[in-house]
Amino acid sequence: MSAGDAELLSGARLLSTGTWRASHEAFEAAWRRSEGHPHALFHALAQLAAALLKWSEGHLEPAGTLLERVRRRLEGLPSRVSRVEVDTLEFTVLELQERLALREPAPRNVQLAMEGGRRHSPADRVALGAACPYCGEQVAVHAEPTGMSIEQYVEDCPVCCRPWLVHVERGPTGVAVSLAREDD
Repeated sequence: MSAGDAELLSGARLLSTGTWRASHEAFEAAWRRSEGHPHALFHALAQLAAALLKWSEGHLEPAGTLLERVRRRLEGLPSRVSRVEVDTLEFTVLELQERLALREPAPRNVQLAMEGGRRHSPADRVALGAACPYCGEQVAVHAEPTGMSIEQYVEDCPVCCRPWLVHVERGPTGVAVSLAREDD
């Protein structure tokens, strides 16, 4: 096991049970002892746990600030760092930001996607990041990984409430989503 593996596994387990404060402590311990990409990842994970704690306590503004910091820390990291699927984590954070903006209750737990962990079954929806063609906000669009190779439907932006035309393409390498204005 490399430096930080024990804290990573402990922090991930605690995230999956909604034990935010203890999860933060585990990730913070790994953050303080690491360097480079793992340092940035563990810092982001510690902030994610802190954001979820704030959210669960009803402190929505600080939770939103922390989630934005998490997103910025994840930008530019490789797709996998210390066994964590960073791309999936980025989409999870986008989804959490949307839920917080809608003033939904704090989640009970968060699953951290890790190398060698559970893979999506065909019935699972995946969250894909895209920019709203109206307001430009980064949003998570959910799509089924299986189905017709090309699909289009209309969905409203969770930020500005304008209707998008969602274009979904499924191929051998996965699912791709693009958004266009419905009025184009």
